[in-house]
Amino acid sequence: MKIIILEGHTGFLRILISLYEKENQRSEELRNNTGLNRDTFYRIYPKLIELGFIQTTAEIGKEKKFIHGLTEKGRKIAKHLYEIEKIL
Repeated sequence: MKIIILEGHTGFLRILISLYEKENQRSEELRNNTGLNRDTFYRIYPKLIELGFIQTTAEIGKEKKFIHGLTEKGRKIAKHLYEIEKIL
């Protein structure tokens, strides 16, 4: 059962739902929207990339900032999670 990878990780769910509601968020914005602290966020998001749920691009300027968005696979999963969230 592959869904077990998300079990016990509410941060995974929060990130996916937040990106479904608003694509292309900077790290700080995404952390604020999900209520995750910095350590939790940076522990979780590499796993979401590894699983192919999110993609990250660098925005070069004065400071290097990362923009996070959903992959097609992540969008499909997030859509269902979002619908479940609305029902609950």
